[in-house]
Amino acid sequence: METTFKDEVWKLLVWPTTNAKIACPVDVFVYNQNGDLCGSIENDVVTQSSNEFGLSVKGETKYITDLEDLYTIKYVATDNGTMDITLTEFSGCETPARQIAFYNVPLVKEQSYTQNIPEAIQSETEEYSLITSGNKEVSADIDQSLINLRPIVPSPPETYTIIFNGNGGTASQTSMETGTDGTLDTLPTASRDGNYRFDGWFTEPTGGVQITTSTVFTKGNHSLCSLGLH
Repeated sequence: METTFKDEVWKLLVWPTTNAKIACPVDVFVYNQNGDLCGSIENDVVTQSSNEFGLSVKGETKYITDLEDLYTIKYVATDNGTMDITLTEFSGCETPARQIAFYNVPLVKEQSYTQNIPEAIQSETEEYSLITSGNKEVSADIDQSLINLRPIVPSPPETYTIIFNGNGGTASQTSMETGTDGTLDTLPTASRDGNYRFDGWFTEPTGGVQITTSTVFTKGNHSLCSLGLH
């Protein structure tokens, strides 16, 4: 059965420890610098615990916490498919400093990948590379700094208030709001006692440019529209 592991996440916290979160149906094996197996999770069960770091499982998600030294983590695919891996270094106090990501990494059932988890943060990207069972290197797709990175909040669409000056007459509406495209859907009318004809709205009390519903207002052209009454 083909399985896609888009929800594969490895979260590394280096402060100075490293935590790993693996949300994928794989078996996980952790080795120390001497190559000794010091922790494992198989079939979603912790089969070998360690006094050096924590291992736990919740559903199909595996957790490795408090990795303080250089470790090699090996994970063996339990199905065919693809895998995404995201590594996040923390500089301290749970502050994310860097993110390294691998996308659409192919998985073949029972084949494995290994990955070194460096002891220090800000190691070269290549130190995080995945190594296949055939000794081929899989490089990261993304390596970006998260320091001082803040979410980009889009500015709300701008609209403009148009003030209608009756210029001696009375506007049926003294102000209107443009749409986000800077135009008005409609224009008010105006009246004045006596023998006057309403000719429309203009940018100046006399002369100027006539305003229509096709006029696009900008920041420099929205404060006053004068009435032409003759």
